[in-house]
Amino acid sequence: MALHIGTHKGINIESYYVTGNASQVVEHLTRSLSSISRRDRPVIGSYVGIASGYDQFTALKNRIDDAKIAMGITRMVCVYESSSRTNTKYVERKLIERFKSLKRHYEFYNEASGGQGRPPLPDKTNYVYFALNT
Repeated sequence: MALHIGTHKGINIESYYVTGNASQVVEHLTRSLSSISRRDRPVIGSYVGIASGYDQFTALKNRIDDAKIAMGITRMVCVYESSSRTNTKYVERKLIERFKSLKRHYEFYNEASGGQGRPPLPDKTNYVYFALNT
């Protein structure tokens, strides 16, 4: 279960993150995110992205922009933390590939395969987040 860590612009920011070897956590995260967005839950759409910052709340708060508000995003869940930008890009890409390949009952907003967003802030922790329109 995700821990609520704050709200910004009407979007709930939550923490349910793991750390560790990127290739080893992808399967765990896929199962966890699938349970968050399963058919019996009211999910309209989702998005996977990367954020960087001093802490999870600040990093995710800084990723809330007009596009996410237009998508109707209501929840952002921090799901992976790493000091390595390479590892976060790998986890993001693998999660996007997995969710694009699944038959879903909701829209998946990612168009690119990951790593196409803003560059990371220097000397900050990197996070992968799962954003939902519920």
